[in-house]
Amino acid sequence: MNAKITQDNLYMLLPLKIGWLAPWLSEDKGISLTDAINRIYRSKLYKKLSTESTQYWHLGPVDLYNELKKEFQTEEVMPTDISLIFTISCFCLNCALL
Repeated sequence: MNAKITQDNLYMLLPLKIGWLAPWLSEDKGISLTDAINRIYRSKLYKKLSTESTQYWHLGPVDLYNELKKEFQTEEVMPTDISLIFTISCFCLNCALL
């Protein structure tokens, strides 16, 4: 039998892929396994992985984890917390008024 991966059955592969990544992320970031799983499910990588047309489901665990690390490194450099952005904006506004 030759199984074909489609958008309708791709969901069956995802827990296996996440199961590979979560322990590595947990260890690397020093976070709980639950937090690691949550971060993965909220990641851009997961969106790509869960979309059949991207073909990310073809990638093995090492390639997927490298993609995830790159994504999280970019996020750590860029402030995504709205309160931080607001604080920086207020500081800059105050400096401009001086």
